[in-house]
Amino acid sequence: MLSILLYSISFPVLAHEYWLEPNNFIIDSEEKIETNIKVGQLFNGNNYAYIPSQIKSANLYIDNKKESMDQRLGDYPAFTFNPKQNGLHILAVETNHFTVSYKAFDDFKQFVTKQDLSWTINQHRQRQLPEKSFIEAYKRFAKTLIIVGTKRDGTLPALDKKLGLEFEMVIKTDLTHSADDKVVAELWWRDQKLPDYQIRVFSEKNSQVKVKVLRTDQNGQVSFGTNSDTKYLLSAVQMITPEKQLAEKNNAIWESLWTSLTFRVAQPKSR
Repeated sequence: MLSILLYSISFPVLAHEYWLEPNNFIIDSEEKIETNIKVGQLFNGNNYAYIPSQIKSANLYIDNKKESMDQRLGDYPAFTFNPKQNGLHILAVETNHFTVSYKAFDDFKQFVTKQDLSWTINQHRQRQLPEKSFIEAYKRFAKTLIIVGTKRDGTLPALDKKLGLEFEMVIKTDLTHSADDKVVAELWWRDQKLPDYQIRVFSEKNSQVKVKVLRTDQNGQVSFGTNSDTKYLLSAVQMITPEKQLAEKNNAIWESLWTSLTFRVAQPKSR
């Protein structure tokens, strides 16, 4: 009960990242996959239980096929299941909408500036929206990539797939590649690639976290170097005017959507 209570309190903290983090990103086929829902900052967050009322969908994909999962209220870790087969397992979660209330316009400006969404400041005023005590609705899209049973020599590739989420990050590189190579990530918004867009890349090794702020190129892609002993979290935020039904239901004048992706690369065996 404690984990559920904390989850309901902490979840609406908009400035925090929301991501999926398995206990191990690379496992043998005989091991269980245990994945946590996490909320926090700088790759540091608390683990939270599975609460169906807060999640719109949670799906597991292998080789472009959606596989069944059996989660129950209060499961902790949130997702536990046996691998279906060798290869890349993609777990994706879409949350329901939540709301945050801004008491002061400066709080809103600070948030959108950090996320490179400063255009909303002028639009806010052009729409003659209130500058205090206003509401924003938000939802999250999170993916994690788990490598199961790979020989780590390139004979069993680990390739991410575009799942059709409204806001989605996709890794274009085989995660069993050499750790000296770069990973390419692609950002999608409603079936279109997003060029010239900010992506934050968090990396953690030995409890030390580094942050890179990158921009997508004209093809909606960024590239960055990786190491096999490091885990990675990619994050981006989109801001839109909410549809009429959502706006009326929540009295919201803005809607933000967050996407995150976590992974590790496998260290190939020497040949």
